[in-house]
Amino acid sequence: MSHESRGSDFDIGPTIRALRLERGMTLDQLAAAAGISASHLSRLERGQAEPSFTVAAALAESIGVSLSELVEQATN
Repeated sequence: MSHESRGSDFDIGPTIRALRLERGMTLDQLAAAAGISASHLSRLERGQAEPSFTVAAALAESIGVSLSELVEQATN
């Protein structure tokens, strides 16, 4: 059995970006709130990196959603 996709079956970055923009937050504001660098957040939003569980949870909390809501929105 071959697995063609590597990593997850969804890209959480665009969901993070959309929620950030809906809340009127800048990249710098969300990065600071989540305790990560703006450059790392930018890579996440563009799908060039995947967040660790800890970073995903911090981002979700910082934009006012649960981690499960964030993942659910990213898979829809």
